[in-house]
Amino acid sequence: MLKAQNPSWTGDQLYNMAKAITTAEYENIVYTEYLPLLMGSVPAYAGYDPKVNAQVSEEFSTAAFRMGHSQVSDQQEGLDNTGKQVFSESLAQAFFNTPEQDIANGINPLLRSLGVDNSQATDVYAMAGLRNLLFAPLPGGDVDEIDLIAIDIQRERDTGLGSLNQTRTALGLSPYTSFSALTSDPVLQRDLQTTFGSIDNVDLFIGGLAEAHVNNGRLGQTFQAIIGQQFLNLRTGDRYFWQNQQFDPHTASMISSTSLATIIRRDTDSTNVQDHVFVPSAAAAKPAAATAPSTTPVDRHGRQFILP
Repeated sequence: MLKAQNPSWTGDQLYNMAKAITTAEYENIVYTEYLPLLMGSVPAYAGYDPKVNAQVSEEFSTAAFRMGHSQVSDQQEGLDNTGKQVFSESLAQAFFNTPEQDIANGINPLLRSLGVDNSQATDVYAMAGLRNLLFAPLPGGDVDEIDLIAIDIQRERDTGLGSLNQTRTALGLSPYTSFSALTSDPVLQRDLQTTFGSIDNVDLFIGGLAEAHVNNGRLGQTFQAIIGQQFLNLRTGDRYFWQNQQFDPHTASMISSTSLATIIRRDTDSTNVQDHVFVPSAAAAKPAAATAPSTTPVDRHGRQFILP
């Protein structure tokens, strides 16, 4: 398309513009489709500000944005255009087997499945495949039993992150004074009390996952503050952000109207893709919060409680 519209352009000019448009489409999808669902809402773009530090914070990279580990499902499958299952495998199998499935079936079945599958809720539960079988089985047939959640917890301690309450204070939020202020779940209150003793000892990662979701999003107040500020800084502090690039009106309109569904429809053979790929259906737009039974440390989806 670019070549036809600009026959005199050099290869470098075509490459650089294609790269700029592709990057812009990705940024548009993140800020207009993904983040509003995660955060509840995203402020309108106010332009580039050279005084804003776009550096990624330790709180974001080491704790808050690892909330996705709670959202992962334990099964991966591929679907054809009629919704029929083409393949299915556990998360543990998928760690090293996905390329084989892609070669055998193409990437399209996996994309179709991801578009209709609900994520798990952001909470204090994680799938057994992440708790017990991370990166297993290894090539050669060995099984390496690694706990991703344990790695998450240790990583924040290795980097010297503050506790949940220390971080909240630094963010200008009121620290929690009790476990009941952190969560209304009496079972979770008890388990947090047993593990940490004092509310002031609660890790940022664990505490952020335990918080009630706010603002019609999928995060608690602390993680929402960290992630929201980080993405605002990344946008406002980036002079190359797509809305600051002075694309011509036609190109800018094309970028802003390109959704993830647009790209999947354009670049795959998928014929039945909903307009908002991040929302499987109106009824399934928001994952229900997991409710743990008091007698066993798993939720209704078989996910394991992340505390010892």
